[in-house]
Amino acid sequence: MNRKLTIIFSLAIIFSGCSSKNNSVREYVKNADSASIAFYASSDSSSRIVIKDKSTIKKLGEYIDGKPMQPGKCSDSGSIWFYEGTRKKMQVDFSLNSGCNYFSYMMNDKIYAKTMSEDATQYLNGIMEIASDTL
Repeated sequence: MNRKLTIIFSLAIIFSGCSSKNNSVREYVKNADSASIAFYASSDSSSRIVIKDKSTIKKLGEYIDGKPMQPGKCSDSGSIWFYEGTRKKMQVDFSLNSGCNYFSYMMNDKIYAKTMSEDATQYLNGIMEIASDTL
């Protein structure tokens, strides 16, 4: 709970208008060979799916590289972890709550929040259905 409050507070005061290549998720995850997406159903359960297709991983990076924004006060719906081999390259949290769709992540010691497109929302909702069917 404290972690989420800290992240929300930090996001509210940090300007995330920088869009240089050094802050591009696409550039950061371009060598990732797998991604793990976890959806939080409740505080004690979640579903997870692993993606190993490079074109799908690339598409996730493109979705996350949306326009900078300041998120509302809503809880995370899940997280995406990008891996290169067994090394975790990046964690991206996301919210699929109605009226509060965004990605947030830390890069270069700064917290960023990016808008989630309708395509990204539909894609993650589709993945969530697949993941929940495997439980």
